[in-house]
Amino acid sequence: MRLLKPSTVSLLIGLGLTGTAARAEVKYTFAHGSSLAALPLAMSSTDLINNLPASSILLNPDLAANWPFNTNGYKPIANMGNPCLTTAVLTLDSNLNAGISGFHGASGPAATAKLKLVDGLPGAKVDSVLADFAYPAAVFQFDLPQASDIGEIRVFAANTDHDGRVFQDYDVFVSTDANPDTKERVFTPLISEVITSIRVCAGPTGGDGFAPNGNDGTIEATVTRVFDDANTTLATGITSVRFVFWPVSNTARGYEDRWLGINPIPPDPNSCNSQPEDVDPEDFDGQKRAFESSVIKEIDILAAPRTVAIENCNDTNDNDGDGLIDGDDPDCMRGTCPPENCTDGIDNDGNGLTDCDDPDCRLSVECAPEICEYGEDANGDGLADCDDPQCAPTPACQCDNPVYDVTGGGPAGDEPDGAVDMEDFAAFQRCLTIGGGLFADLPQVCKCMDKSGPSGTPDQVIDANDFTVFANCATGPAPAAPVDPDCDGPP
Repeated sequence: MRLLKPSTVSLLIGLGLTGTAARAEVKYTFAHGSSLAALPLAMSSTDLINNLPASSILLNPDLAANWPFNTNGYKPIANMGNPCLTTAVLTLDSNLNAGISGFHGASGPAATAKLKLVDGLPGAKVDSVLADFAYPAAVFQFDLPQASDIGEIRVFAANTDHDGRVFQDYDVFVSTDANPDTKERVFTPLISEVITSIRVCAGPTGGDGFAPNGNDGTIEATVTRVFDDANTTLATGITSVRFVFWPVSNTARGYEDRWLGINPIPPDPNSCNSQPEDVDPEDFDGQKRAFESSVIKEIDILAAPRTVAIENCNDTNDNDGDGLIDGDDPDCMRGTCPPENCTDGIDNDGNGLTDCDDPDCRLSVECAPEICEYGEDANGDGLADCDDPQCAPTPACQCDNPVYDVTGGGPAGDEPDGAVDMEDFAAFQRCLTIGGGLFADLPQVCKCMDKSGPSGTPDQVIDANDFTVFANCATGPAPAAPVDPDCDGPP
């Protein structure tokens, strides 16, 4: 696979929200820093959820009782059989969220830890470490004091250990629902896979589209920023925002795959450091799944309009004031692979697949399948049947034109001669199947003569119906008038 170096992921998402544009271009950027202070964005003390009361911040257990699966986010499940986990997690029964607050035990009481997410302060080292070994790691719902327009969302993570916990991986859901029982509000996806990792062009074997994101010991903090770069408003009339965080690390200072299945017991069940070599069987990039989670220092939901500029990548100006212009600004390195040109014979996106062999071309006119025997331009490229290069390998397009002119020409007399005459009739007779011959056993030249049947279409029988078409092509012996190449086509 070829690595790109983007830091922005672009998604087109139909929000379907009351008061929100039917389609919004929701994007995110991320940045790494040697400290929180070194990041290009600072925490806010005036955003919509700053110092939100504890009663307005719901955690996994608060949402457990009546949480519609795959409607308002993924249902967290602690499903790793590891004796290092607490008994509360290992003995979950009917309420799968009962023992998971979303925070690691090092963070202290969840009621206190969740307030650290909205205080506008960096906090202590371990006051907001998310839960390990959970699927996903944490779900936080922030109920806004009143319905509000959102300009952008920022999430800050940091760890002075300079390990994989500085990275981020989360989804965002938003609600315009005013239900006073806020845990029952209906949410709509805003953006998925906000990940502080390099995008990868998926190769022939597949993959989830992300490369492992290693920390070389210099990264202490990250920030992600979610926005609509076409508008200064990200979403309108929002009453609640829900974040679904995922594990980010395998203890090797690197982001690996999102955990989407059940992990087995480690090879050494008595060691907390002996983790399973668990690779997603449906994601062929060979990366292990993550089970350690982020240290989230702050979540800011800023009111609209967005006031910090977005970099314009083509105007030679430093629009966002970070000292970087156009292509030198990481904001301009889009997190998508370059498009595949489906007709140039080049592997444009570097995934090892060229033109119509690349799944990206499956909907292109050039690569849509042509039906090669019906006299119509099935894929809309202006070429019908055997005139379309796609049909060249098919048996129907390895036939003479017309199919009944098969002899009389060439040095040996076994090539077309421009006439359909008695020599061709003799060849036709040798192809008849009405005497009990099997169509599958016929040579290709005979199979080509199957032009009609009782319904007027080929029927894998060479009989009187096909002779009728033969007679339509008959010209008499050469040098007769040239045979019409369309004489064996549809009437």
